[in-house]
Amino acid sequence: MSNPSPQTHLIKRFLWLSWPVWFVVGSILFVNFQKSQSDPEIFYLMDMGTHLPVAASEFQGKIVYVDVWASWCVPCRESMPHAQALSDQYAARGLAVIGINQDTDMVAAYQFLNLLKINFQQLGDPTGEFMMAQNIDALPTVLVFDRMGQLRHRYVGYTQADRATIDAEVLALLEE
Repeated sequence: MSNPSPQTHLIKRFLWLSWPVWFVVGSILFVNFQKSQSDPEIFYLMDMGTHLPVAASEFQGKIVYVDVWASWCVPCRESMPHAQALSDQYAARGLAVIGINQDTDMVAAYQFLNLLKINFQQLGDPTGEFMMAQNIDALPTVLVFDRMGQLRHRYVGYTQADRATIDAEVLALLEE
């Protein structure tokens, strides 16, 4: 039998001494995962521009217009420019417009945004966490939340005929 090398001894010692740290980190991650799964109002998605996590609580006190989309979605080519127009027109009055992207091909998502000149905040949801929490099964889906975070309007699919109705409902919420 040969004696273990000094490197093997060092690795074993590191693993033995670091297991409490890994246990604590794993426990924290598990608790946060359980919390986010049990409360659909809590979500953490990645900002596609900054690559930093974004929580739902960051939009507290605003009317929030959420457009859930993907680059391969044909009606999304109409809903996203409408969302951009709403953002341009009402951001100063307290409207937060957010896109939540469902692509797993991020190159296609960025190309889509560049092609349509979309510059409002985009969050990535390639695992579908937000879609599952909000029971979304079609794209695009637009959700409009009031200043208290309550879902007030839900639109599944998009046509130009929806534009006037959506505009009126967003404006009414801004005036409340």
